[in-house]
Parts: sequence; C-alpha cells; structure tokens
Amino acid sequence: FAQSKGLATADRLTVKQDGAKYVVSGAPFANQDIQASKKIYQKGSTLIPCWDLSVDLGYTWLNAFVSIATGEIVGVSDWSSDFSDASYLAVDPHNQAPFDNQLVTLKNPWNLDASPNGWHVVKGTERKDLYGNNVAAASNPNGSSSQTNAQVLGLSRPSSDSLTFDYQVDNTKDAMNAVNINGAVTNMFVASNIIHDFFYNYGFTENAANFQFDNLGKGGKEGDGVIATCQDRYNTDSSSRNNANFLTPADGTSGRMRMYVFDVTKPTRDGAYDNGIVYHEMGHGLSNRLTGGGSNPNCLSSSQSGGMGEGWSDLWAVVLTLPATATRDTDIDMGRYVLGGNKGIRTYPYSTSLTTNPHKYGELKSTSEVHDVGEIWCTMLYEVLWNMVDVSGWLNPADLTTGKDSGKGNADFASVVIQGMKNQPCSPTFIQARDAIIAADKTMFGGKYNCAIWTGFAKRGLGMNAKGSPYTNNADIPVECGGTPAPSSTVVTTAAPTAQPTSSAVTTGGASTCAHSICTSGGKLSSTCDSCVAQICAADSYCCTTSWDSICVVWKQLTLAAIGKGNTRTLSLEFTPFVNCFLRPVPPTRWAQGLILAKEFQDKEDSDSSSNSDSASNEENSETEHETKTKNPQMMYTEYKRAEKIWQSYQKQAKDDEDTIKYTLSAIYGGLSKSMQAQYAFHDTPASLWEELK
Repeated sequence: FAQSKGLATADRLTVKQDGAKYVVSGAPFANQDIQASKKIYQKGSTLIPCWDLSVDLGYTWLNAFVSIATGEIVGVSDWSSDFSDASYLAVDPHNQAPFDNQLVTLKNPWNLDASPNGWHVVKGTERKDLYGNNVAAASNPNGSSSQTNAQVLGLSRPSSDSLTFDYQVDNTKDAMNAVNINGAVTNMFVASNIIHDFFYNYGFTENAANFQFDNLGKGGKEGDGVIATCQDRYNTDSSSRNNANFLTPADGTSGRMRMYVFDVTKPTRDGAYDNGIVYHEMGHGLSNRLTGGGSNPNCLSSSQSGGMGEGWSDLWAVVLTLPATATRDTDIDMGRYVLGGNKGIRTYPYSTSLTTNPHKYGELKSTSEVHDVGEIWCTMLYEVLWNMVDVSGWLNPADLTTGKDSGKGNADFASVVIQGMKNQPCSPTFIQARDAIIAADKTMFGGKYNCAIWTGFAKRGLGMNAKGSPYTNNADIPVECGGTPAPSSTVVTTAAPTAQPTSSAVTTGGASTCAHSICTSGGKLSSTCDSCVAQICAADSYCCTTSWDSICVVWKQLTLAAIGKGNTRTLSLEFTPFVNCFLRPVPPTRWAQGLILAKEFQDKEDSDSSSNSDSASNEENSETEHETKTKNPQMMYTEYKRAEKIWQSYQKQAKDDEDTIKYTLSAIYGGLSKSMQAQYAFHDTPASLWEELK
C-alpha cells in the first residue's frame, strides 16, 4: 500500500491479532493504528483474496483493498468525502411535482451511507455533468429503440464546472421548450439518486444486486448504474407519449429508464418532472432484482406477480411523497401533474377508506391487467402502512432515508416490505407475498407488527383463509389479533380408533359424507372424505381445529394417496403418535407444503426406481422402501430435509441453504399462537432449531 502511494514506511511494523481483526502500528504515514482484516474483493467476475485496510492519512482517510498474493491495490475508497459540493434546482424530493412552478434548491442532497462519494464520482473520477455512480441522465428526443447503452451514455447532458444545475421549469411552455428540457433532466437525475439512496439504506445494496457503475468493493456485480433518458424518442416515434418504463436485466447490466412527454395537457408536460413517476419506475428495478435474486430478473412476469410489481412501484411513490402532516385519513393520487388536473392516473386515490377506494382481493377473479392488479396490491399495503404507524408512530418522509432505525412505523414498514421481496419465491402470489412480509416482521421485529399487518390485509380481503383461484374476499385474522376462535371438531363420521399396537393397521373402503372443513376447503379434496381420514382427526381433537386442518390434508396426501389402492385405503396406526407428538409443536402452513414436496420427491424416486427395475423382487423392495419412508417419523424428517433442498428449485428464491431455512422457520413460527410460541422455545440459529425439531 505504502509503495503504491509513494509513502515512506518503517522497516518493521507491529501487528496484533484479535480474532479475525489485525491492528498494525508503527507506520509513519498513518495518524493512528491501521485496522486490517482479510476479505474477498470481487472485481468483475474474479474473486481476489485481499487485505482490507483502514488508513487515516490525516489529509484523507482511505479504505484500501490490497491483494494478498501480489500486493497490488485492487480497490480503494476515500472516506474523507473530499469531492465537490453540488447544487440542484429540482422538485422537493418529497413532493410529487412542480405544481405552480415550485422548485427548491438542494445542496449536497446525497446520503453518504448509500453514496459515499456523492453523486458525480465514478471509479474515482469526478464528472461535471449529470452522470454519476448511480445514474446517468440525458435528454433523448432523437433516439431509437435500437440504441445501445453505450450510445445513450455518449449523449450530451447538462454540465457545470461548479456542479450547479439551476434550470427553472415553466409550466406555461411545452415540455420540449428549451427552457424546460435541461430542468427535466436535472430533476430526473436528482429523483433517481434520491430513491437509490433510500432503497440502499433499507437493504437494496451492492450485495443485493442494486444499480451502480462502481460497487466500491462491496460485492455484487458492478457496471450497471441506471441509464435514464427523458423526452425519449419524442421526435422519432409518435407512440412515445404518455408513459414511462424501466427495463431490468440481470445484475451487472445497466437498468434502462425511459421517461416520456405527456400530451394530454396543453401545453405538454414532462414525466421526468413528476417524482412519483420516477420513483415508480425505479421501484421496478428494486422489485425485479430482489424477487428471485439479481441473476433472475424474470420473476414478476405473470399477471398476478407483475401486477404486484406495479403495486410496489406505486407504493414507493406514495411513501416518499406523503406530506409531513399526513394521517391515515390522507388520500393520495398518482400522476396529477402530467394529467393536469385533480384526478390521478389510477382508478381511485390510495386511501384507507373503503368508500373512497373499494379495492379488495376478490376483484382478482375479474381482472388480470397488471396496473389494475397493482392498484389492489398497493391499496392493501397502504392499509398495512397506516396500521404500522398506529403501532409505532410517524416519521416525516423527508427523514426516511436516514430513519431506518428510528423505530417509527413507516420506516419499519419500508423495511419489512423490502425484506419481504427477498423472502418471497419467484412468481409470488398475493398470499405468498403477504406471508413473506409477515415473516420479515417476525425476523426483523419479533412479530411486533403481526396484528397490524394481518388486519391491514384482512380489511382488503386477504385474510388468513383467503384462497387462490377462485378469488374470494376473506377477513379472518388470528385469534390473538381479535379473530374468532375456530370451532371444535363437530362432524366426524366414525369414532376414534381404539388403541392398538403401532404395527397393526386398519383397512377401510369406500367413502362417507364428511362436512369437516378438510374436505371442502382449499380445492384439495372433494365434498366426501374417507372415514380413515376422519379417524385420524378424531384421534386427536386438537388436530381438528381449523388451524390444524392442513395436518389432515397432509395425511390424506401422504398416506391415502401414496399407498392407497383404488377405493381401499390402508392406514398404519404408526401415524397417530406421529400426528399427536411429532407434529404437535409445528404449525401446518409450511409443513403441509414441505411434506407434499417430500412426497413429490419420493414419488419421483419411486417412479425412477420402478422404471429401472426389471425384476419383481426389485419392485417389491421399492414398495417396501416406500412404505417404510412413509411410516417412520425419523425417515419423514429426512424426507423433509430433502424437500427443503428441492424447495429452492421450486421457489427459485434461496441464495443459500441457510437463507431458505431461516425463511421457512420464521414462517413456521409465524403460524403459532402466542401461547404455543411460549411453550415452544425457538432458537437463534437454524442448526439448533433443526435439532429441536428432530
């Protein structure tokens, strides 16, 4: 390090080790001891073992990454923030748009945690135009759909040696008037950077596949800052009006944002002056990169998941532009500026009033257009936002970027929504995304907001017993949140089986009418159910409460369907102690999914084994192994562990085994009542948790 910087150093230095950290003293150029540790530095696709050095030089403070093998400095960040000041005339970041031509002067509006070198330094070089580490902004009226990123980056853009960008807006003139063009580029640059910094502080960092040209040695793939253009293709494509879009490739390739001119007013207006639209588009980059991971940006492509993508994007426009005096009675419209009136671009304002905004979950049965679906999702989240504010209070949106740890409801809301995106599977449904947010609250805040979240979703029809297609509204909430306790088991067609040795079996045939909810809910079973299923549930009345229906469903899936022959069902009573004792502490919501996956995995193995078997004895052995796996609780545990591994490929969301386990277990814990949580002590680490389950 000293040699590359031309610094004199002593022949001998003193090094003290404390665990993984080292303290180096005796360097004459350092104002204080040098802090060091071993790290892996990612440069492009190469991982380089390095020394991570923190060096106070007095006139500056450097964080350097020095190759252990070669001594070469492979990365360096200047913590002294000695880059130039910058000033921008722009829309207040927490207002939607320049109504009445109102702009404000913003000086150094960046957040140093998210943008440690400000907004204009790229790879150690300070630029004097609207091109920085997070965003490169330009006007592009003569562009084409075939432009490459390099061509767009080569466009001219407003510049200033003093980094002063003070272009005024004039709403009495067209968007394409020279007086408005540079101001629109400036506002787009500012708004895009503002939301980059906001997202960064709530978890959309380099390692989470955010958008930056230089990742400063912090992981992830770099070279992918957002390339943003406004007035895009105005002169070359008449269809490029009244819209905006964001293209999200995989981590390492720049996001591409296009803002268009809106001509529904006279004079025309520029979407780049509407912060809500900029925040909305940047929000697509967040949700597409976090859902499924940065290498798979295609996880929001179905009508339901894509609709949620639109809803999340609206959400950030709402969260960041709510007035400081907002209350739960505040209604907020999107896009009033570009439409030139009091009504926004959505069907209803976002509101907690069912009269003002009647959107509910059940509407999904009659709509699939992504923006319509998005309105429903954002409306639900708006309810959750204000419920969380009721619990922990309100933080002025102007302070949200630095307020992640404030403990306020709207700050914690942003945290759980963004963590929920990381939790959820690829192509999530409303139900899966809801559960991912609830799991995030459990992990991050110990379930502090559990009831606030449940009641918010339930108000809009996404309650505990909401189902996928057909979509019907459900307002059920957990008992601990004031919900109605589930009724005890009432209709069972056969008495509980008498005690028998666990090795014996009961054989029944046919089916009998059964009104128990396990036979009529979830679309899994018909209106009749087998008497042996009723016997299982009757053997344990606790199992038959509503919250434990899934256990019986799993039993049907794993026993009757797995080893049944025609109308004759064979049930080993070994299952009964497994139900009563082994599964009792574990809620069914995730066990059901996990065990069904285990069965699918098992069936595939059985099928493969059978197809590769030429002898009857081999088939018999396969059947015996199948039956053994199904009967033995320890084998079932093993199957569940195997299911956990294939769960990753099913949901395409796990970054590693530990993440999957943590997500799964937080969801399991979330299904327990408070009394059950008290009885069943969960541990801090997945490893110890699995031991407890085992």
